Amino acid sequence: MTTSDLIALLGDYLTILAIVIAFLSTQIEAWKAEVRSLEAEWSEAEHKANNLLKLRHEAVRRALRSNTPKFALIAPIILGGSLLALGGCALHVAGSSVLKPEIMILLFVPAILLIVVYVAYGALSVSKGKTKMENLA
Repeated sequence: MTTSDLIALLGDYLTILAIVIAFLSTQIEAWKAEVRSLEAEWSEAEHKANNLLKLRHEAVRRALRSNTPKFALIAPIILGGSLLALGGCALHVAGSSVLKPEIMILLFVPAILLIVVYVAYGALSVSKGKTKMENLA
């Protein structure tokens, strides 16, 4: 395996990871939009006047609280770890003409950084959403 083959392979792994993260971030954004929608509809005055509306809002709030996008936070870690392991195996199998430290720095570090930033973003978004729902009570 030459250096260019290895760079292409690891670049493909990084592309797959980026596409999956982009897809999963839309799930987090959709959940956040539902939380914001509930927050916009919430009105204590209307809840006092209309018990049915209060019950409906409470049901939506419970559903949002129980359906946090946990898979969207965990899946990139597992996928990224497996892709990094596959890339490490490919790097280990590569011939002696491959510049291994440079490839590790140029391809593995962005993948790890992408995963860390995404998980931090997702955890912060879910935490803020849960806090907003708690404040509605």
